[in-house]
Amino acid sequence: MLRSRYRYGLIPLLLAMVGLVGSIAGCSGTGKVAPVVPTSPVSLYSLDDWTQFAHDASRSAVDSASTELTAASVAGLQMRWNYHSSDGIKASLLVSGQRVYAFGLGGYVRALDAATGKELWERQLGDGSQALAATPTLADGKLFIGTHAPMSVPPSSSAFYALDANTGSVLWSATVLGAFRSAPLVTQGLVVVGDAGGDPMECNHGGVYAFNESTGQTRWKWQLTSNVADGGSVWAPISFDGQHIIFGSAETCNDPSPLGNALIALNPDGSLAWSHQVENSISDDNFGGASLLVGGRVIAMSKDGYLYVVDRASGTLITRRQLNALDLYGGLSSPSIVGSTLLVGSGYLTDPYVNQVPGGRIYGLDATSLQEKWHIDTSNPVSGYAAISGGGVAFVDLDDHIDALNPTTGTILWSYKLSTYAYASPTVVPSGVYTADTNGNIYAFGLTGSTASASTLARQRNS
Repeated sequence: MLRSRYRYGLIPLLLAMVGLVGSIAGCSGTGKVAPVVPTSPVSLYSLDDWTQFAHDASRSAVDSASTELTAASVAGLQMRWNYHSSDGIKASLLVSGQRVYAFGLGGYVRALDAATGKELWERQLGDGSQALAATPTLADGKLFIGTHAPMSVPPSSSAFYALDANTGSVLWSATVLGAFRSAPLVTQGLVVVGDAGGDPMECNHGGVYAFNESTGQTRWKWQLTSNVADGGSVWAPISFDGQHIIFGSAETCNDPSPLGNALIALNPDGSLAWSHQVENSISDDNFGGASLLVGGRVIAMSKDGYLYVVDRASGTLITRRQLNALDLYGGLSSPSIVGSTLLVGSGYLTDPYVNQVPGGRIYGLDATSLQEKWHIDTSNPVSGYAAISGGGVAFVDLDDHIDALNPTTGTILWSYKLSTYAYASPTVVPSGVYTADTNGNIYAFGLTGSTASASTLARQRNS
């Protein structure tokens, strides 16, 4: 079943309901907050607990506590507030402790009040040349954040920080060659994160670092190859199943390595448990999205255009499915599962260097067989995940909209137009839904008694 992403716009009834015609223009200027409707009950904010990429170390993207966000209720979502920051945003928001944490491409970390959008503190890491492009992790009262230095030959240095989540003060930092685009894992007193920049031409000798959570000292480093000249990167978020540290690796520079362009499992001491290579490591067919750990399986999307499923204990291939993306352009989407449906983005359907609108697609697949149930075509690929509420609704940023989908059918239950394309993924918690776009706008939505029906929010569909 095909559902077209191209739309004629939301009808005036929706605009009147939300009261937001020109709202983005009305919040121009750094740090402006535009409250729209009364906030959610205070008790809900105390339940918010989305503290890392895709919610948890299994990268499930499921928030079981947000049970009020159901197919029957989501049409009542309204904007509570929006905030305009001074730099663009690609990292997904963290929401916990009645705060929203946002991370900008100019190196800014901001803490906002979840109920009002009021800025509580701001901290710039570095001189503005190092972006915060990966979603950090909040654990034990600390924010663990890596910066992304501009790519250069020879490789530039990037920094990894621990901040006090309450004040934004720097607790420790570590500087390494390469770039941090990997969402970190915090476990057993370690912060485990991928180091990138090992692609041609930079050829940084990257891999995975494990820092001491309290001091920032390097406990161990795992690398794709022993040859420094061969580089090697890990761009993907780090997953953990309680036994193995699991992630996808990227390409190497000169000589091939069996550990490049592979799904990797490490033991907690950094030693290799297993690997499953999907392409020769000299090609740009790497893993950039998260490895979903579910039911004894590892599920991950490669830039070769295939969705892979391997056995979590051994790395043995169970199955794979081509999702119609071009080889090398399979994208950075991270899969999520709700019920019997797996949701994942395809990557680019056409060459983005040739086509101004390259096209992308989000799929709803049978979670076991990977047979297609439905798909929605988009102008841009889905770069993150579909966030799943405890009420079984999938929230996803598609192009310049945030949408709520029925995961079984792909029906769009609710939609809101953002100011521009959203690279980040939504954050779904009991107090509501939060997201950010690449213009630096942060949006907070909540259920506040709206009586709008889903039919008023539907966009054009083609079957």
